[in-house]
Amino acid sequence: MTVIAKARWSLQQQADLNHDLLHLFLANQWPYNGINNPETIYFINKWVNADTEVPDCHQLSGSILWKAVGDSKNSIIAMLMTVENEVGMIWIVH
Repeated sequence: MTVIAKARWSLQQQADLNHDLLHLFLANQWPYNGINNPETIYFINKWVNADTEVPDCHQLSGSILWKAVGDSKNSIIAMLMTVENEVGMIWIVH
């Protein structure tokens, strides 16, 4: 049996994975709780050769989503939508 050591990811790599997972779920219109499915976690851990944390649905629909929306001093209502397989953001500032 061969054991392959998994390298620890940097904070930037983890942030990139989180961002890409958010876009993957949005583009495919998958519910956020799908990230908690054991098969999803198994797939990510199998194909990503790194010691990384798979975010749960609360992180994906909370802090990761809000980080993608961005910080603003204005009151912003944002909606993410998919058009022709491209994720876009609609901003309403008031």
